[in-house]
Amino acid sequence: MDFFEEYTKLKLAVPRCALFNIAGQNSDYCAYGRYNKNCYICRGADYNEDLLYAYWAYHNKDCVDCSYTYDSEILYDCVDCRKCYDLSFCQDCQACSSSQFLYNCHGCSDCYGCVNLKQAQFHVFNKKLPREAYFARVAAIKAQRKTSGGLLRGLRTC
Repeated sequence: MDFFEEYTKLKLAVPRCALFNIAGQNSDYCAYGRYNKNCYICRGADYNEDLLYAYWAYHNKDCVDCSYTYDSEILYDCVDCRKCYDLSFCQDCQACSSSQFLYNCHGCSDCYGCVNLKQAQFHVFNKKLPREAYFARVAAIKAQRKTSGGLLRGLRTC
């Protein structure tokens, strides 16, 4: 293998510094970003802190694997979420908190696996539960997911 082939292979294997990064602190691998702090591999992201693997994210903190998120904190694998807190695997949500697996929910908290809810609390699969029953049901679902080996098998038997 000649020098140029080896150099090309190395260049493709190693992350590169940002193309455009204004006033970023410890955010060397963020492209097209401004005023980010402690961010890694983010593209089109401004005013974020402790963000990993994000695309088009603004004013977020402590988020991982997110796209099109705004003014949110503690998100994991969320898409198009605004003003949310402590969400995982959610899409098209606004002002939601402490929830997982939501789609198109607004103003919800402590919900799991819900779709199209507005101002709801303590719902599992769009059914309202008492507070204690909600936490017990979510714990049972999570335990079943761990033993069954996946999300879909755990959801089918609930």
